[in-house]
Amino acid sequence: MSAQALPEELLELILHHIDDKSQLSCCSLVCRVWLFPSSRLLFRKLELNVQPQPESPDTACHNWHDYLKAMKASARIQHCVRKLSFYSSKGKWPVWPASILLETLRTLPNLKSITLARLNFSFDDDISPSPLVSHWLEDGLSLDTVELRDISSLGTYHGQAAESGASESMGLAAILGLFTSIRFLSIRYTMLPRRYPATWHGFAPIPLPRQTPLKLEELHLKGELGAKMLGALKEMVDSHHLRVLFVELSAPVLSLADEFVRRMTALQTVRFAIRGDLMEMRLAILVNLSACAELKSICICPFRYYPYNQVEATNVYIGCTVVSILSTAPPSVRWIRLYLDTVVIYPSLTVLRQVDWTSFSRSLERLSQLEVLELSPWLSSRWTNDMIEVVKGELSPATRQALQFT
Repeated sequence: MSAQALPEELLELILHHIDDKSQLSCCSLVCRVWLFPSSRLLFRKLELNVQPQPESPDTACHNWHDYLKAMKASARIQHCVRKLSFYSSKGKWPVWPASILLETLRTLPNLKSITLARLNFSFDDDISPSPLVSHWLEDGLSLDTVELRDISSLGTYHGQAAESGASESMGLAAILGLFTSIRFLSIRYTMLPRRYPATWHGFAPIPLPRQTPLKLEELHLKGELGAKMLGALKEMVDSHHLRVLFVELSAPVLSLADEFVRRMTALQTVRFAIRGDLMEMRLAILVNLSACAELKSICICPFRYYPYNQVEATNVYIGCTVVSILSTAPPSVRWIRLYLDTVVIYPSLTVLRQVDWTSFSRSLERLSQLEVLELSPWLSSRWTNDMIEVVKGELSPATRQALQFT
């Protein structure tokens, strides 16, 4: 059987093993039968570096308008793209008109995932902040994945953000207004220092920006500024649809996180990264999980905390921070993963022996359906046999039944 006679499905399975795009490009030129299977693999994932102006006279200008023009000129590309990424790699965040983002989304009917990084969007003559963005597209869009990384105007609905350089910034509510449903939304907002003053005007209360809530299944917020968006997201997200939440907890966002979790009653999985400033507060309750009656799994890990007194820090992390979260967990929880920095406690088992394991075991007594309690080393650290024996000896018999060291 000749290569031209192979069924298209079989040919695509064979071509799927080619990772190099230049080789896929050559395959698309073999014959017409090979063109469409090769194109689906060649254009299914596009990562485009967009710069409004060339970096030097000898450098080509990778302009978003040029990319869009090429997409619109080829129906083959339009129908093949599944995952699209636009980013700016160098220099100041470029400001693009909102109309070009909308036109790109309209042009790609089979798009499933979009990533926007180090960019900013502003309203222009074709599109204004009113009416709502969701009205610009007839039925809105439904995507599997939306990732927003360091979009400088996300903290506002519309209006000037000092860091964006745009007079009418297309903010969080406007961007999310493009979509009716998203399976996975990730927002990483780490442009400003962690200790940046909490009074930054971009995170002022935002009025309800949607007529219908956004159907979102999984939400990841990275960075303290990203976590602060919980205050706006609680007004946008369908509280009966969200299943998974990952957020970095710190002192400035604690009340926002607590209020958000209380509203999202359908949560099944939560993951909290605990920042050092929060552990220093030693609060009785951090985030109340009691309203999440369907909660199945909890993951807690420390985040970039290097205290001077390691014994006290480990005890505070377990005895205060972890216990305060687990003590409010509903009985439906079946799986818990707790990360420990074993590099800190490796030199001396005294650290483990001084941890308040009694309070930790007591916080788990209410979890009648608990099946697995995983204690995992953080980063590149590891458990030793001596450590494992110490922890087992300190925990209650009921807790040891679910205990696993990974």
